[in-house]
Amino acid sequence: MLVVQEYLSGSLGYRAIAKKYGIGDSPLRSWVRAYKEFGSNGLLVKKTKQFYSVHF
Repeated sequence: MLVVQEYLSGSLGYRAIAKKYGIGDSPLRSWVRAYKEFGSNGLLVKKTKQFYSVHF
């Protein structure tokens, strides 16, 4: 969440933050998008798999 907050503060762009923390800018973009859409719940790791019926 720290990385997302740093991006949202506007001090650095995707690439600079990704380089600073040693991550790719693609995951960072996904995290920011999830945070904007769902808040902090969007960043939680899902621990259960979802199963769908064949009819779905």
